[in-house]
Amino acid sequence: MINKNKITKPTITIIKNGTITTPAGFYAEAIASGIKQKNKLDLALLYSNNTCLVSAKFTQNKLNGESLKWTKKIIKKNNSCKALLVNSGNANTAVGAIGLTHAKDIAKDISKKLKIKPQEVALASTGVIGIELPMNKIKKGIEKIELGKKSGQKFSEAILTTDTHSKQIAIEIKSNNAVYKIAGTAKGAGMIHPNLATMLAFITTDASLDKKWIDKTLAEVVNQTFNMIDIDMDTSPCDMVMLMANGDDSVGKIDSIHPSAQIFKDGIYLICEFLAKEIARDGEGATRLIEAKILGAKNNAIAKKVARSIISSLLIKTMVKGKDPNWGRIISTIGNTTPKMNEKKITIHIGKIKVYDKGVPISANAPSAIQEMSNECVLITINFDEKQGTATAWGCDLTEEYVKINSEMTT
Repeated sequence: MINKNKITKPTITIIKNGTITTPAGFYAEAIASGIKQKNKLDLALLYSNNTCLVSAKFTQNKLNGESLKWTKKIIKKNNSCKALLVNSGNANTAVGAIGLTHAKDIAKDISKKLKIKPQEVALASTGVIGIELPMNKIKKGIEKIELGKKSGQKFSEAILTTDTHSKQIAIEIKSNNAVYKIAGTAKGAGMIHPNLATMLAFITTDASLDKKWIDKTLAEVVNQTFNMIDIDMDTSPCDMVMLMANGDDSVGKIDSIHPSAQIFKDGIYLICEFLAKEIARDGEGATRLIEAKILGAKNNAIAKKVARSIISSLLIKTMVKGKDPNWGRIISTIGNTTPKMNEKKITIHIGKIKVYDKGVPISANAPSAIQEMSNECVLITINFDEKQGTATAWGCDLTEEYVKINSEMTT
């Protein structure tokens, strides 16, 4: 939206207690419909007064959930929506043809309630795979939903499954005599692996965006954030990142040549990086976040591959859990990942402590490295000392609690 006061320097500010409904024109509500037990919130609705331009990225799992199929179809056809209905506790996946029928019925029920078209309703489902949606509970739940501007927090809580806390952020961008707001929320704690995972992420903004530009921008940002996290090397059939922009075109669309294009992209990156790290930090049973930072690689592609391999390695995950600075596991993982390597150039740090220096381990630094591994975030930095390739990825440790959670998922 336009601000009458001239803004001379572009700024990004995090909005305290911001939610998915912070940008103008967005409303939400969430209820406990009975999909989950213990009266937990499990049905969340997001609505925009204006039709939203939509940009989205979807799971690369060859199995697609039925709600996801519906959403992919309407986005491909219309590039827009006005409402989003998310259910948690049930993935609406691998249930046969009835799953798509249920998705269509839900879209029709929402469209009647909001007086819009079914094709303007996007859907997302997350939870247990292979069980039909309890449609009677969902239909009754939809009837009870009453939208409000202050229910963004409830929306974020309702989309969770095995997560321990909600994940949300909102920012304000001041640039080129205008003020924009962007907000994001996500869920994800298990079945997390690069190329999206068991995760849903939704982004709202009151800006007007060029479709071609935002598709390219979102793809780049997702590849640097959500596609750089890992918890357990699995991906689900329901994953999506969806951005909804309801801005008025009359104030001018942000595109590749718009003066605010770069800072708006920076804002989207800030939102996505925060949510990606929160997902990794909240991994099922996790006690520590792992951040792998790669420097000096031959190119960014190699750096990215190494970073992802570090945070995906079960040996490194358990090493972090045990606070065991076993740099041998790190250098071995590098060797399994790169097309060629020169260990005599490589240095490895755990936190601030150098444990491997150009082919030679520094055993005397082990006690200090153990101290670094007591931090909530364990940073592993690898410098190839070759060229300018860089990448960062995030994961978490692997604990007994992870096994317990996933051995009792349906029982």
